[in-house]
Amino acid sequence: MRNNRIFLAAVLLVLLLLQLYVNNVFSLMLLVTGIFLPVLSVLLGLRMHRCLRVRMDVPETVDYGNREEAAIRLRLENTSRRSAAAVCGTLCLNNLLTGSSAARRFQSSVSGRSTHTLRFLPEDLEVGRTDVSVEHLYVTDLFHLVAFRLPLPPKDRFVVLPPELPVTVETERSREIRGDSDQFSEQEPGPDPSELFDLRDYAPGDPVRAIHWKQTARQGRPQVREFSKPLTWSAVVLPELTGTDPAAREAEAAYAWNLSLALLEAGVPHTLSWYSGAEGRLLSRNLSSVEDLELAGEAFLSAVPYETPDAALVNLLSSDAAGSGTTLFYLTPTLQSPALPEAAVTLPVHILAFGEPDLPPEEAEGLPVRFLPVRMTGAPALNLYV
Repeated sequence: MRNNRIFLAAVLLVLLLLQLYVNNVFSLMLLVTGIFLPVLSVLLGLRMHRCLRVRMDVPETVDYGNREEAAIRLRLENTSRRSAAAVCGTLCLNNLLTGSSAARRFQSSVSGRSTHTLRFLPEDLEVGRTDVSVEHLYVTDLFHLVAFRLPLPPKDRFVVLPPELPVTVETERSREIRGDSDQFSEQEPGPDPSELFDLRDYAPGDPVRAIHWKQTARQGRPQVREFSKPLTWSAVVLPELTGTDPAAREAEAAYAWNLSLALLEAGVPHTLSWYSGAEGRLLSRNLSSVEDLELAGEAFLSAVPYETPDAALVNLLSSDAAGSGTTLFYLTPTLQSPALPEAAVTLPVHILAFGEPDLPPEEAEGLPVRFLPVRMTGAPALNLYV
C-alpha cells in the first residue's frame, strides 16, 4: 500500500503542476477527480469492513500423508451490496510436537452479497497437533491506499494421526490374562480378571465367560463378574519427546502410537505416558482398548517438546505409574541419561533409540537397546516380546 500512496501523491503533484501551468477547466477537472476518487474510495472502504466476516473450517483429525483431508477453508462473507476490493491476511500453521511453522499470505476480492471460499493445503503433514490461526486480517479500499482491520476468526487446530508402522508384540498367555498389578481402583471396574471388583445382574451384551455360575444358582438369576481396574499396568510406553531433531520426535510419537496399538491387539492393557513441556509434569493415560487410545490421542499428540533429555524417564521412576514387574518401553533420541542404567536394573525395559548412537559401543552394549532410523516411510519391522 505504501507504493500506491507514493504513486497517488506523484499523480496529484503532476496534476497540480499541470493546473498551475495550464490553468483551464480541463486541468482543474483532472485535479478535482484525482482528489475526489481516492477520498470516495477510502470512505466506501470505511463502511465495507463492517460488512465482512471471515470464517475458518478446519478438519478435526487427518490421516498421515493425506493432504486432501487436511484442506483448510476460509469463507469470506460479504453482506454489502458493493464488492470488497481485497481481503488480505496470513494463514498461520504451528505444529506443537515438531515445532515447525508455516505462513501463507492470501488476497481475494469478494463480490457483493456473496461468499467466496479460499482453500489451502498444508505443504507438509507432520504427526501431531497443528494450531491454525489467521493473522493480519484486513480489507483495503479500491485503490489499496488504506487497510481496515477485520475481526479475526477463532483459532482452531487439527491432529495428524501417525501412519501405520510394522510393529508387533508377542506376549505370554499368562501375561495376556494377568494384569501384573498390585493396586486396583476402588471406584470403577476394569479389564483385569485377576481381581474381582463386583457382581451385578446380567445385561444384554455381557460375555458369557463373565457369568458367575455359583452366584447365578444362588440368586436364581444370571450374575456377572466385574473385574478390577489396575492402577499400575503390566506395561508402560514412554516416549522421550525431547532433543533438537523434530523428525526424531515425530518418529517417536508415531512408534509409541503403533506400539500401544500392538499391545492392545495382544491383549495387554498398559499405560501411555509422556512428559508435557507446557505443563512441566508427567502425563499418563491407562489404555485397555483402542477407544481409550483414540481418546488419549489428542492430548498425547499435543505434547510440547522440552530441553531436559530424560525428564519423562526421571519423572516416571519417581512416580507410582510403574509397579513391580512392569515392562517399560522407552523411546528416546539419546542414551546419555544417568537414569537409564537404573531403569534397566529395576524394570524389564526395551529401549528404542532413534538416530545415530550417541554412546560408545562398550557402554551401549550393556543396555537392551535397539536403534531405529528417523523416518516413517519404509520403516523397518519392529517385533517385541513381552
